[in-house]
Amino acid sequence: MILSYKYCFILEYHIFVLNTQKVLTYLMPKIPKTVTINQDLLDWINQKIEEKEFASLSHAVEKGLYQLKKNYEQSK
Repeated sequence: MILSYKYCFILEYHIFVLNTQKVLTYLMPKIPKTVTINQDLLDWINQKIEEKEFASLSHAVEKGLYQLKKNYEQSK
């Protein structure tokens, strides 16, 4: 199934974006997963979502994991 928006094309979990220079970029697929989060962290994330720091819970988790990965790789 293919859905298309103005400059974004989605083929199942594969996302392609056409930028203003008409360069097609492939974005890594997003895989749905389930996680368990401490209530304090969830409250903090929800506050940051209201403050527009994160777009969603998934965005917050992904951003946090990228930061954790970066810190982990720098400490090696």
